[in-house]
Amino acid sequence: MPGGRTAGGERRPGVFSGESSVGPATAAPCAGAMLVGEGLTQREVGDVAGISEVTIRDRYTELLEVAGVMTDGELAGVGSG
Repeated sequence: MPGGRTAGGERRPGVFSGESSVGPATAAPCAGAMLVGEGLTQREVGDVAGISEVTIRDRYTELLEVAGVMTDGELAGVGSG
């Protein structure tokens, strides 16, 4: 199923959506910064990497969820930076 989801819409562990490894690679610093309260924004990372803030946000949500750090519900309130 596309987008790292099962037929029922649930995320498949260890699977990231998207066609490029750039998304998860750029999401990692954003996720780490968010977890430790640093001021790194998705816009800053996106500008350097040449990808959208939405892509970064989607990938770091997946990254933290797959890692078991946070759930969709917990991530819903996370700012877009």
